[in-house]
Amino acid sequence: MSKFKKTQVSCGVEGQSRRDVLRGLGFSAGGLLVLGSPLEALAALAAKATMGGFALLELDGSTTFLSAVEGGNAVAEVVLEQGPELLPDKRAGSVEYEDIALKLPLNVSPALLAWINSTLVKGPSAKSGAIIYADFNNIEWKRLEFSNAVISEVGVPSLEASSKNSTPMTLRLAPAATRWTGGSGKPVANAGLKATRIGSDFRLVIPGLEAAAPFIRKIEGLSAKRIAPGSVGTSVRSKWLGSGGLDMQNIKLYVSEANAVPFYSWFDGAVIKGGGRAPDAERTGRLEWLAPTLATVVASVELKGLGIVRYAPEPFEAGAEKTAGVQIDLYCEQMQFALPAS
Repeated sequence: MSKFKKTQVSCGVEGQSRRDVLRGLGFSAGGLLVLGSPLEALAALAAKATMGGFALLELDGSTTFLSAVEGGNAVAEVVLEQGPELLPDKRAGSVEYEDIALKLPLNVSPALLAWINSTLVKGPSAKSGAIIYADFNNIEWKRLEFSNAVISEVGVPSLEASSKNSTPMTLRLAPAATRWTGGSGKPVANAGLKATRIGSDFRLVIPGLEAAAPFIRKIEGLSAKRIAPGSVGTSVRSKWLGSGGLDMQNIKLYVSEANAVPFYSWFDGAVIKGGGRAPDAERTGRLEWLAPTLATVVASVELKGLGIVRYAPEPFEAGAEKTAGVQIDLYCEQMQFALPAS
């Protein structure tokens, strides 16, 4: 699993700390949940000599199977103080908690789906839960408990029509505190839970673009994330992102140039001639994942406030024999998932 960088909870207001953001959401430092005990933490470290088995996200009494987990550790800053003879003394200072980066299948628990959609539509809400680790005998051997976490990123990796790989989601949680504890040593509830394989067959539905939609070969950028404080623009945007809201990334579509005429007609009318204010400048859309028969929708995401901002044919190369393609960039204001339950 590639390295996930830590994401600061603060955004929108320069210098705002993770604690400040959580206080704004209604959680004071004194109200943070104290997780586990030192003895439990030591038991977690001594529980296993090797890694194996599976992991689950526990949230509001339900669980979701996880493909991969990274982060969530407590890290202390190094504080320099003046020592004897001007030599520096070092000590551990204040503690920060890494984001918890997750990869998970599209079938998730109802509690997790509700949390994701609530964050995307209404803004951040904090929840506590745990990452459960179990061995191949379905016995819990350690857990990472987290408190007052908010979702700081949610997305779907690139979709390609030629790929046969299943489609995972990516999720990043920014916790106020975490604690490693020893496992219960008991069988894990819902231990039989596994990822339902959902392939890469997809369909993008946008009114007026039905003729071009079947020829979309790749989709990138279907994600929402917290952005850096310095990139906040208008006052409305600043208020939303400063409260922890997520910003939709631009969506990139790749389609053969021979079938991209409907997209260019939209771009020409809405942007070049209409200046972004034409009646059809913004549209709604829906991305659907299809069963192998291509007749059944198994998962979908509603895309609201779609606007086209770029129409770019691939660079020309003399003598090159390949299918001419076009990259099309869309902005998106909001997305909301409809996923199968785990």
